[in-house]
Amino acid sequence: MAPSISREKLASLTENNADRILPIIRSFERKDQSACQNIFKDGYQEFIKSITVTYLSLLVRYIVMAAMFPILAAVIWSAWIFAVFVVMACMVLAFIGIYLQLTGWLYINHTLKSGDLKDIEESYMSIQQSHLWVAELNGRVVGMVGLIHEENFEQGVYELKRMYVVPNCRKKGIARNLINELISHAKTNRIKLVILKTTSTVVPAIQLYMKNGFTFSSAGLNGKLTDVPVINKRSLPQDIHLKLDISSLAAP
Repeated sequence: MAPSISREKLASLTENNADRILPIIRSFERKDQSACQNIFKDGYQEFIKSITVTYLSLLVRYIVMAAMFPILAAVIWSAWIFAVFVVMACMVLAFIGIYLQLTGWLYINHTLKSGDLKDIEESYMSIQQSHLWVAELNGRVVGMVGLIHEENFEQGVYELKRMYVVPNCRKKGIARNLINELISHAKTNRIKLVILKTTSTVVPAIQLYMKNGFTFSSAGLNGKLTDVPVINKRSLPQDIHLKLDISSLAAP
C-alpha cells in the first residue's frame, strides 16, 4: 500500500514544483500590450514610492537636527515658536510627498499616452534592431526589457529601457535571462554600444547590470559629461549612466 501524503505536504510539493518552472523569454507580441503597460505602471509606482520614502526620511533627519534651535527659542521666549516650526516642517514634508507622487503620475501618464509604451509594436518592433522582450511564466507576462535607438543617438548606439519584473517573480533569474537575451540580440545585430540610465538608489538593479558587463559611463544619454555618484540607498537619488561595449564581447 502506497504511503499517504497529507494535503499540506501535497500543496507544498505543488508550490515548489511551480517555482522550478523556467520562464519563457520571447519577443513582444501585440497581445502583450496591456500586460506590459500594467507592469510598467506598477513598477514605476513602486519606484516613486521608494524615492518618496528616501527623500522624506532624509528630510526628517535634517528637520530633527534643525529642531534644537526652535526648541531652545521656545524655552527662552515662547512655546509657539516650536509649534510654528512643527507646522512648517509638516507642510514641507507634505509638499515634497505630493510633488513626487504627482511627478510620477504625470510621467506614467505621458509614457502610456504619448511615449514609447503607447504602441509598443510601433516603438520597438518596427524599427530595425530595436526590440522588446517579455518573460512569460505559467502563461502570464511577468517581466520585460526593451532595446531602442533614438533619433539623437549615434549609429550603433542603443538604449536599454523598461526593465521590469513583477515583485512576486523577482530573485528567480528572470531579469538576468532578459538581459542575456538582449545582449545576444545586440551581438547578433552587431550593435556597438548599449547604454542605460537608472537611479543610484536601485542598488540591486545596478549590481545586476554590472554583473552582466555594464560599467559606469561619464556621459549621459545626451552625450553630456556627468559625475559618477556614490551608490547608496540612503543618499539622495541621483542619475546613474551605464554602458556596455558590445563590440568588445565575443560573438554568440
